[in-house]
Amino acid sequence: MAVPKKYTLILSCLLLVCLGIVLAEVLSYAIISHFTNVEEGHPYHPYLGWVARPNSDIKLTGHCPGQELSASCGIIKTDENGHSITPFFQGEPDMTIVVLGGSTMFGAGASSNGTTVPSLLEETINRHTSKKVEVVNLGVCGYQSFQEMLALHRYLRDHPADLVLAVTGRNDAESGLDFPAKEAAFLPESVHFKAALMRHFEDRDGGVAMTLQHVRLILNSYSYTFKLFEKALHYIRIKTTTGEGEVLDEAGKSSDPFANIDQRVGITSLHYDMMQTITNAHGAEFIMFLQPTAFTKPILTDEEQICAASRVVGDQRIDNGLLREYEKRYFAQLRTVGKKYQFADITHVFDGESRTVYKDMCHYNDIGAKVVAEAIYAKYKDLWKTEQCRN
Repeated sequence: MAVPKKYTLILSCLLLVCLGIVLAEVLSYAIISHFTNVEEGHPYHPYLGWVARPNSDIKLTGHCPGQELSASCGIIKTDENGHSITPFFQGEPDMTIVVLGGSTMFGAGASSNGTTVPSLLEETINRHTSKKVEVVNLGVCGYQSFQEMLALHRYLRDHPADLVLAVTGRNDAESGLDFPAKEAAFLPESVHFKAALMRHFEDRDGGVAMTLQHVRLILNSYSYTFKLFEKALHYIRIKTTTGEGEVLDEAGKSSDPFANIDQRVGITSLHYDMMQTITNAHGAEFIMFLQPTAFTKPILTDEEQICAASRVVGDQRIDNGLLREYEKRYFAQLRTVGKKYQFADITHVFDGESRTVYKDMCHYNDIGAKVVAEAIYAKYKDLWKTEQCRN
């Protein structure tokens, strides 16, 4: 018996729709994979702003014009907690060291997990001492000091540690220039962008907002096409929004871009004071290391000069002349501000270094990461040998 034409037509339409969905998913996956950046591996978090995606291979893009870190570097793998893996030591440690920071600690610029600063520090300490030392990498791309403090508090709630090292500083400085308002000293402006849509829905109908958010999460988890569509909308929104998404930037505008440095440094330093309080409450010791950047290296190679001259944010190239001066003044103020925590300045570890050690204005290649790790070890050489560890 012949199948009626209308059923054949319906079946053909369904097959075409299914084929279209499959093709859209494949194409969307290809596009997302090609343009994967730091945001792809760092989903939104309600109070940290974002976290690194657990059990993932994360590609990273740099700030150097025309250069992608992922093109010349390896992929950074995360563990079940979203931490950048430090592969050298496996087993029961005598001492646990926690390292805080941003993308330079997470591993941007490194060829693999084994050549990040925390991993190389782990290898260096174990090589030079008789102790079994594990280094936990809590660095997350883009984190500022407030986020580092929250991440530390969250980690120490459930995990023991003997030492906490924050190798950081430059993200707070860049935020102070790009987003001068006080609010940006806590969570970056991008977090407010992501929260703005939810606040918009809550003002109208909270139940609808929760339902839509739940549907969005499901679609985002299972559909590359939806994920690509959402990313496109997010990009358009950033480019066109003139409402509450820009409040942080507009509220802090000043004719003098350096006018907020005293205030912002005070906030940053207080965050490190609180990190020390949190660390001490858990029986551990805290040290803040002011990190080196390309702006603190006296003599740059030709490659480094190109990458330090400007940075790429989104699709815009921004001259780094103002950032260089802002960071210089910010770091100078941070060195002299009153502080309760131990402070170590390692910004000059590349003085006299003739090799290329930077991938862009702040991320180290494998050579640079090794120099920084050895500088951290050398700064407190006796501490690694004499520190009283937990039983």
